[in-house]
Amino acid sequence: MINILNAQQLQTGIVQYPEYGVQFTIPNGWFGKEMNDGYAMQSQTETGLVMLIVNELKTINSLKEEFSKNIVEEGISLTPENNIEVKTNYVKRYYTGTADGQAVKVLAYGCLNPNGYGVTAMIMTRTNDFSDVHKSTLLKIKNSLKLTKPKVNESFNASICKRELSGKRLKHEKNTFSPGGVGGLSGSYSVTRIIDLCASGTFMYYGGSNVSVESENAHGYSGGTQDNQGEWEFKDEAGKVFLYLHYNNGESRYYHVTYGEDGGTYLDNTRYYRLNLKCN
Repeated sequence: MINILNAQQLQTGIVQYPEYGVQFTIPNGWFGKEMNDGYAMQSQTETGLVMLIVNELKTINSLKEEFSKNIVEEGISLTPENNIEVKTNYVKRYYTGTADGQAVKVLAYGCLNPNGYGVTAMIMTRTNDFSDVHKSTLLKIKNSLKLTKPKVNESFNASICKRELSGKRLKHEKNTFSPGGVGGLSGSYSVTRIIDLCASGTFMYYGGSNVSVESENAHGYSGGTQDNQGEWEFKDEAGKVFLYLHYNNGESRYYHVTYGEDGGTYLDNTRYYRLNLKCN
């Protein structure tokens, strides 16, 4: 199991993630730190590790189904015990298994947030060490949870992007050219991507590449284009803005949207130029 007690900038007290709509309180005697895959807590006097991770499950049935699965990750293998407690806004279950080769026991709560992200909270310790202290510690954390609607960035959010990019053409174009030399090859390569965001909420996507190669003895050309359409929308997710393209064939793609210091529009860190558009 991980050890965070020697880490820098450990937290105590109230922890807030307004971009997820999540707030909780670290119990007295415990210390917390944000990790890549969630939020961890440990104590200098009690054994065990607490982990909190956000979830996007929206119903009790989906939580119950999730809590009925084995948990298998690197160095960890857990199996749910028979009894599961199901309430209107949370589920509770025990697990047993191994972590880093040690026998462990886990208590977990899955909490719903109908307005945003829910939270899965669990405490893990060696099987022989598990006690009522671990149960009460996790219950305190679960009871301290305040789950609300995620707050958006007031200066840059989905509503702003919708207002500014609706009815616009977003175009990315990249061209390269190699002049070659005497008796050598010369050629060019170009990539073009166009997303037409019609004010009606529909889109047209055009994407293609062209490659041409020429020499004293040969020349060639290859290229391709594609034309797709569907409906678009901007979403606020965890403090970021995403453009979703829902294609008529049932496929969906999404792009992380940012505005650069140059005022340009970027999709997944790729510059797209904003052009006026007339949709049929």
